[in-house]
Amino acid sequence: MPVMTGMEILTDVRIDYSKRTRFTKGVVKTVVNRFPRGDRIRFAGRAVRRHITG
Repeated sequence: MPVMTGMEILTDVRIDYSKRTRFTKGVVKTVVNRFPRGDRIRFAGRAVRRHITG
């Protein structure tokens, strides 16, 4: 079977951007854990407030 090169292929792919990847979750966890405990609590409180108030 000959291999064809130079052909363009168009694909339709659905990407769910609402879910974070495992890589993103790991990076966020690592970065947050580097901050002191007080800052982590403050960041978490701000995130909860933003989530509740929209």
